[in-house]
Amino acid sequence: MGELNSKLARAKITSIKEDVQMEDVDVKIDYTVDLLSIVGDGRFPCPRCSTIFDPDDYTETTYDLVNVEYSGDKITEMTIVCLRCKAKIRIIGFNNMPR
Repeated sequence: MGELNSKLARAKITSIKEDVQMEDVDVKIDYTVDLLSIVGDGRFPCPRCSTIFDPDDYTETTYDLVNVEYSGDKITEMTIVCLRCKAKIRIIGFNNMPR
């Protein structure tokens, strides 16, 4: 567990207040997480309440998927809402992920 916490602590998480227009939905983004800064298996904590988000968990028990943006058939960014603290988190860095 200590190793995971160490990896999560290294994740680049930017606290921002940014207005994002998403297909007729106005969402105020609280945080941005860059996937390229996440070391390890891709899990990262909610920047506000530390709930762990796991990219392999598709049950959406810790988050709601609010928006997914594409360029062609590739994801460029997505926005989730933490179900525990309601933080709105923009996730970027998909287009630069190693294959």
